[in-house]
Amino acid sequence: MRLDGKIAIVTGSGRGLGRSLAQAMAGAGAKVLVSDVEAEHANETVRSIRAAGGTAESCLADVTSGEQVRALVQHAVKVFGRLDVMVNNAGRSGLMPFLEMTEKDWDRVLDTNLRGTFLCCHAAATQMVRQGGCGKIINVTSAIGIKGAKSAAHYAASKGGVVALTRSLAAELAPHRIEVMAAGPGQTDTPMWRSMYTEEEQAQRIKAGQLRSPEEFTSLVLFLASEAGNGWSGEVIARGVYNPT
Repeated sequence: MRLDGKIAIVTGSGRGLGRSLAQAMAGAGAKVLVSDVEAEHANETVRSIRAAGGTAESCLADVTSGEQVRALVQHAVKVFGRLDVMVNNAGRSGLMPFLEMTEKDWDRVLDTNLRGTFLCCHAAATQMVRQGGCGKIINVTSAIGIKGAKSAAHYAASKGGVVALTRSLAAELAPHRIEVMAAGPGQTDTPMWRSMYTEEEQAQRIKAGQLRSPEEFTSLVLFLASEAGNGWSGEVIARGVYNPT
């Protein structure tokens, strides 16, 4: 599952799962453009990649801004010469009862998770076509977008939209040899996950064996991004859809 010579962008890679994804892709030989809204976090990720012998640069971008997303892709081209892999990881979460949810709460999550993914897919695919076609777009989704969850209507709707967007783009971009896939990590030990639950709730989930490490998910994304993952376009692989308990 090597990515030698490939150029990749990972959004939301200043910390948490995104940082693990950027580090893994650099470790597999890709040159990585680390994108985040926080310069300090993005630079920390770049330093960690370089310390391990990898190649990385950073670029600030808010994925809800089409202008900033297009500038992000063009920065990758300017620095590295092209774009081969786009990992759309930036997202928002949070639990909130539906009857307490406001339009602002709804828009905040949908703007980042769904609009942001659309903008990043559009900018990346446009560049890949400009290069002559061929490339991988991997959208980070969630099992909640497939099966739903209490107190997560906005998040479920946004990730369900990402699933539908992924499958539609896989069909539409196939003539350009651009593969589009979605992957969901399940409950993964990240700052975002820990912010959603009390310490007692975290302990319960850990005891029940529900919590996974970021490395488990990065292996899946590396597979999809590599030549070993060719032919998986349109697939949605989300841990947690089937729960035997």
